[in-house]
Amino acid sequence: MPEDFKKIDSIKNQYCTSSLLHKIKRLNLDYDIFLQANDMDTVMLKTLDIKKDSRRNDLYTVSYLDVFNNKTVSIELIIVRQKELYKIDSLLRSVWL
Repeated sequence: MPEDFKKIDSIKNQYCTSSLLHKIKRLNLDYDIFLQANDMDTVMLKTLDIKKDSRRNDLYTVSYLDVFNNKTVSIELIIVRQKELYKIDSLLRSVWL
């Protein structure tokens, strides 16, 4: 496994619940489920926006501008607490705006 993939897996293990990791693995996607893309440009990081839902304590919306097609990608995440850590437990929906 290339070093980049090992690093990505390490980050996912750190920030995702085991149940989400199993779901992602079963999907066998050819793109990154969190980015909703194959590629990422560091310019996109400057557009990254994270908002907590005002009605649900566990719901967050993450969005960024995809500079390749000039559209905003919006992803809803469910966050849970596991011991002293907060982890992503579910992706509710992804929207291209």
